Amino acid sequence: MGAIPRTRGGRCGKLRPMRRREFIGKAAALVLLVTSPVADAIAETSQPDQVITATATASSESSACSAARGKAYNLCMVRNFFNIIGVTCTCTQRGSATAPMWECEGTATCKK
Repeated sequence: MGAIPRTRGGRCGKLRPMRRREFIGKAAALVLLVTSPVADAIAETSQPDQVITATATASSESSACSAARGKAYNLCMVRNFFNIIGVTCTCTQRGSATAPMWECEGTATCKK
């Protein structure tokens, strides 16, 4: 009888494809688990909401509010909180009636 061919490490060459298939199957199962809606639900419950604020001033209320909301939104993104739940704005008027100055605070609620 002939000798059984062996690969490096003393393992039979015919077992190697079976191990590769097992690995690919387990890797595919892991990818499906991580990307499934169940994983998202688990991640959402474990991550607390982050509230980020930013301020801006301008001569018009709409400009100041838009700038403050944009800054708060961008701060969420920079801090890797890509799931933005909502962005709000609160403004107060300063200065005189002839030369108003609006100061707005933008608030973004976000999570990972």
